[in-house]
Amino acid sequence: MRRVVLWLTGLAVMLAVAAWWAGGGHRPVTARHAGQADRAPAGQAARVLPGWRIVQALPSEPGSGQPGGGSDDMLSVAAVGAGDVWAVGTLCPQQCGASSHSTLVEHWAGARWRTIPPPPGTGPLIPPTVISASSAANVWVFGDTAELTTQVARWNGRRWASFSFPPQLRTYAAAVFSRTDTWAFGELFNPSTASSRPYVARFTGRRWLRVPAPLVPQAAAAVTPHDIWIAGPLTGPGKAWAAARWNGSSWRTLRFPPLPPAVAARAEIGNAAIQAYSARDAWAAIQLTTAAAFDGIIVWHWNGQAWSKVPVPYWPQAAGAISQDGHGGIWMYAIGAAAPAGAPAYLYHYAHGHWSRQPAPALDGQATQMGMLSWHPGAQSGWAAAATGNRGLLLHYFPSPARR
Repeated sequence: MRRVVLWLTGLAVMLAVAAWWAGGGHRPVTARHAGQADRAPAGQAARVLPGWRIVQALPSEPGSGQPGGGSDDMLSVAAVGAGDVWAVGTLCPQQCGASSHSTLVEHWAGARWRTIPPPPGTGPLIPPTVISASSAANVWVFGDTAELTTQVARWNGRRWASFSFPPQLRTYAAAVFSRTDTWAFGELFNPSTASSRPYVARFTGRRWLRVPAPLVPQAAAAVTPHDIWIAGPLTGPGKAWAAARWNGSSWRTLRFPPLPPAVAARAEIGNAAIQAYSARDAWAAIQLTTAAAFDGIIVWHWNGQAWSKVPVPYWPQAAGAISQDGHGGIWMYAIGAAAPAGAPAYLYHYAHGHWSRQPAPALDGQATQMGMLSWHPGAQSGWAAAATGNRGLLLHYFPSPARR
C-alpha cells in the first residue's frame, strides 16, 4: 500500500515546480494580509491580529495554472526555535523537468527568510519531502522525487553532504536530535507486489543503521531520543493500524481501538497522523475511507494506559497534518464536509476539552492546501507549509496578546 498524502483533495499529487532566482536568493511575494503588523498611528506599537496568516507566497510564474505553465510548492517546514525555522520547496518555470527545476531551502533567523544554496543533485521534489533540524548547523532534507528515489542531504552551516538511501523509499517523517542522533521514518515500496515494508533508520554521526519496526510509519512524533512515536498499518496479515512508542531500546505497540461494526462494514483506515507530548500524552488522527472517497476522521488521545476517542464536532471528512500547540493541545488541518461551493479547508484546534476552528487562510480566493505543521515545544506560535493554486505558501500562527 502507498500512503495517501493529504493536501486539499487528499491525493498524493506532484505539483509542477519552478525555478526563479535573483541575486543568490528568490524574492517572495507576500500577501497583503500575510500576517504583517497592522498599520498603527505614529508612536504606537503595531499589532497583529491572532490566528494563522500567510507570511510568504512564492512568485507566480508566467503561464501558471495553464498547460505547460510554471508553478511552485512549499513542501515542509521545521521550527527548531523562535529564531530558527527551516523550509524546503521546489520551483520550476513553464514545463518542469529534471533540468529546469530548482530546490528551494530557506532559513528564518528571526527577522527575514534567507535562501540557502540547495542540496546538490536533487531531482524535482514531490510530497512527501521532509526537512528537520536540531540547529542552524545540523539541517536534514529527505526529498522524494518523481523517479521514486529519495535524496538525502545534511547542511552543516556551510555546505551540504549527501547520503545514499534505498530506491523505492518514501520518507514521511524525520527527527533530528543532534549531529550524532537523527532518525528517518518511511516505507519501502515494492511496485511489483504493491506492498510496503517499514523503514526506520538512525544516523549515528558516521552511518545510517536500520531499526526494525512493528508497523509502517506513515507519521512520527519525537519528544526525546527515548520517547519517539510512530503510527501506521501493522506488518503481517490483516488491516490493523496502531501506534508504537520507542523507549530508547525497543518498541511498544499500542493498537488503536477497533472501529464500530457499522463503520468497519463500509470503511477502513486510510491514513494516520500522530503528535506526542510525553509517554502519557499522545494524540492520533486516523482517516476513514470508502473506496476512493473520504468518510470522516477519528481523533484518539493516549493517557499512558489506553486510547480514548475525542469527539470532533465539525465532522471533517479528511485529516491532514497534526501538531502540538505548545500548551498541551493540538492543531490539525482538515477538510470540512462538502458544501455547494466545495469542501472548505480548516485549521482545527483542541485545548482544555474544547474544539475551535478557523478557515485556512486563502490567497487570491483560492483554497489553501496544507502540507506540514511544525510547532516548537513550548513556543507561542507555529508554522505551516502550504500551497494555493500553483503557488507555495508559508503560514505563521500569531497568538493573542494574552498568550505572548
